[in-house]
Amino acid sequence: MTTAEAGSVRLLLRLGSPALLSAFADTVLAPLDAQDPAAGLGETLRVWLETNGAWAETAKLLGVHRHTVQSRIQRIARLTGRRMDRIEDRTDLWLALQARESATAAPGARPSPAARDAPGPGEEGTDA
Repeated sequence: MTTAEAGSVRLLLRLGSPALLSAFADTVLAPLDAQDPAAGLGETLRVWLETNGAWAETAKLLGVHRHTVQSRIQRIARLTGRRMDRIEDRTDLWLALQARESATAAPGARPSPAARDAPGPGEEGTDA
């Protein structure tokens, strides 16, 4: 992401109230939060979107096989009802991730449902 793009995103995110942004993110990402409280699918989605859908680059960054990335993205599409070949759907997902990241970075922000439900240090979680 370029500096200009990052500035545009920050501007867009500042236009909405924190509660509105949080509600948007929670609505878009709710199916992932429900099925994947440890946020593995969310991280895969974030990296995949940031690499413009590059399977091999996403796999390398996540330390998994390319087919694992493809399987996870297909699962995300099924869970969210979003088509990954539609820019509108990809943009909604990306903005929801950015809104959530922005909200959790703000002082006094409430954690996302995934962060609230994730296992703490020393606790065991399940791999989705």
